[in-house]
This record gives sequence, C-alpha cells and structure tokens, in this order.
Amino acid sequence: VADVEEGVKEDRRYIAVHLRLDNNKLTSVATLSAMLEKLVVQPGKLTMIDLSSNHITALGNAFATTPALVSLALHDNKLEDLGELATLMPLSELRKLTLYGNPVADHTPSFRSLILAILPHLRSLDVSTVTRREAAAGEAFRNSAQGKKALRPLHVRRRAAEGRDSPPPPARRGPSY
Repeated sequence: VADVEEGVKEDRRYIAVHLRLDNNKLTSVATLSAMLEKLVVQPGKLTMIDLSSNHITALGNAFATTPALVSLALHDNKLEDLGELATLMPLSELRKLTLYGNPVADHTPSFRSLILAILPHLRSLDVSTVTRREAAAGEAFRNSAQGKKALRPLHVRRRAAEGRDSPPPPARRGPSY
C-alpha cells in the first residue's frame, strides 16, 4: 500500500510511465485520452501502453495525449481496418509495436512492409526486430509513386482524426509568375 500511495499525487492521479490494460475485454479506446487525463498526472510522459488481448475494433484518437509513447501492444484484438493504424503516424517516438492476432495483420497483403512504410521509426514490429533491409524497403515504398498512392488515404484519415479534415494544399511545381 505504501508504494501505491507514493505513486499518487494529492489530486489522486497516478504518476506513471507505463500503463497495462491488457486482458480487460475492452471493445473501445475512444475515451482513452480523456481517461488518461483523469488518471495520470502527465499522460504525455507515458512511454508504454499495453492494450493487448482485448476486443478493440477501432483506435480513433486514443493516443492524442501520448506523444512520448515508445512501446504499444495492440496484439490479439479485433482491428480490421488498416486506416485505424493511421492514427499512430504522429507517434514519432514509437519504436515497438505489436499487431499480430488482429484481422488486419492476418489479411492484409505485405502487412509488415506496409506498416514499416507508414511508421518508419519502428525498430520492432510484432516482437521481431526490423532489419535494415525491411526499413529500406519500407522507405522505398513510401517514396515510390505506388506507395504515395497507396498511403494517401491513410494520410487523409490521420488528418481527419487530428481534426484537420481538408487535404494539404497541392505542392507547387516550379516558379509561379
């Protein structure tokens, strides 16, 4: 009890960097950001969240208040839509991600390569170290015309989740007179 009391501030929020919500039969994490604001003193300092072995079907804006997230366990859930993973794109510190055991991982062709294209900073995906060759292939795909076309809907989805519904202005080509 003493350890728990030391970890709780007077306003009854926890001082934490890791959060384990695995095996809780959660179906939604839509209110995760709001919940974190109420439970954790500085949710922006969370570095690890384990949401594995639940029944989560969508991510929404769940990680909007956790920019320092380094490790995220989402394996063994019910994620089916690749677009849901677009909301992870702003997590530039994310290095470890688990998605195995989700329909999206099992049924998306070249899933690992695609994830590495949208999350190039990952060092471990599904408990397997990202090789230099995989990272290079992800970067090549991301920069190719085919990759840009395939990833465009994910970027649009990410902007919509961030509240920026309109697409970015078109890139300027050459000088305008």
